[in-house]
Amino acid sequence: MALTAMRGKKRKSKIQRIAGRLNDDMKHYGGLPLFSDNMTDEEFDNEFKRAVNMYACVGTRQERAKAAKAYVKLNHKKDFKHFSNLPESLICGGLGTYCRVWEFSGKFSESGQEWVTKEVNRLVDHAKAIKVDEVVIVNAPSPIDRVRNKVYGTIIRELEEIEEAWMNGEKAEFNLFERCQVHGIKANTVNIISEWLEPRVQEYDDAITKKDEDAVEFFSHLKKTELKRQHKVLSDALADCERVKSASKATRKTRVKKPQAADKQVAKLKFMKDNNEFKVASVNPLLIVGASRVILFNTKNKRIEEYQTDRPDGFEVKGQGLQHVNRSRGKTLRKPEEFLPIALKKTPKQFEKEFNNLTTKEYNPNARFNDSIIILLAK
Repeated sequence: MALTAMRGKKRKSKIQRIAGRLNDDMKHYGGLPLFSDNMTDEEFDNEFKRAVNMYACVGTRQERAKAAKAYVKLNHKKDFKHFSNLPESLICGGLGTYCRVWEFSGKFSESGQEWVTKEVNRLVDHAKAIKVDEVVIVNAPSPIDRVRNKVYGTIIRELEEIEEAWMNGEKAEFNLFERCQVHGIKANTVNIISEWLEPRVQEYDDAITKKDEDAVEFFSHLKKTELKRQHKVLSDALADCERVKSASKATRKTRVKKPQAADKQVAKLKFMKDNNEFKVASVNPLLIVGASRVILFNTKNKRIEEYQTDRPDGFEVKGQGLQHVNRSRGKTLRKPEEFLPIALKKTPKQFEKEFNNLTTKEYNPNARFNDSIIILLAK
């Protein structure tokens, strides 16, 4: 749209809005359609046929379908509701191509008008015969189409409005980063906007550096300062595409691993259920998961070990290891039968006092379970 649109007063505003991009394929078919009131019927028919052949080859199905809906809405209002329910594939063919050219000509030849009317009536009758549920299934857009439609219906439409404002002499500005946030455009869809902006920015570059004669001619009605200003607006928008990608990465939520259920954590845990020699028994190992203080007793070497964590969710068990330990200590008991009741019944402060009174050397335990471990306490 940009090159043709920016030709200013050389063409009617309607043509500027709908012309599309003048690419090499269009040049091969003779360029954009040109109609005037001074044309004879023969000249009109020849130009119309040329334009139909061109848009049948270089136009997109979306453009043709949009033109067909615009024509029916304007000339067959009572049938538009049914016509709009038809899938794009049914209306973007011959009728869509004719209506695409109609956007330039404003009318059909007598025979062309007769054919278009019959085709519209045929499609409307077809739409009435189809059940609503069937239409929904046939016309359901793919996920990619839904994303593309959202981008074109929001950001691209707003950019086209900016271009149209420029044609009307307004100095409109555009903040693409802000508009993407407003419309919820994510990083994975920004490439659609980049694809739309890149050729337009290149056209401005070619006009400013005078690398392309066509670009220089198309922008010749603009002052150099205004040409550079519009170029900056689109260049900044293109740069904003990368900023949107970076911002999305920065704000992307880190996937937090869901903790494993307590019963699965301790399913294969090795420990001693009870010991007759020291007359102690283990508490339910499920109590370890989520506890903030755990006391273990190793029956093999008569060692008592205390573990504490500051983690709000408490301890976890992974394999045979106790996870998220912040503080730990252990000592060998010379008289286990006297100290074990203290570990089971006393408060943490009382346990602290009695533990410090033990004369054996304190060590840092490895927080590992085995078949000789009794789980004395888990709170």
